[in-house]
Amino acid sequence: RDTGEMARHFGVTRTPEAVLIGRNGRAVYQGRIDDNPESDRVRSRDLAVALLSVYAHRRVARPRTVSFGSPIYTAPKEL
Repeated sequence: RDTGEMARHFGVTRTPEAVLIGRNGRAVYQGRIDDNPESDRVRSRDLAVALLSVYAHRRVARPRTVSFGSPIYTAPKEL
């Protein structure tokens, strides 16, 4: 069952929204997958660029981008 715990933890508010987690357990990239919902109009593949940076042991140049898509709602955390 999806409880929304990870979305709440990382502050994810839209779907799709990518979170790339580094070795330390912290987000090294969070945001959009690319810059356009229409695949033939994509000019920047932001998540792929972040993945390649991490793979090459480099700092992610743009660690945050604004995601677009449908808002997600998570249920309040149960006590």
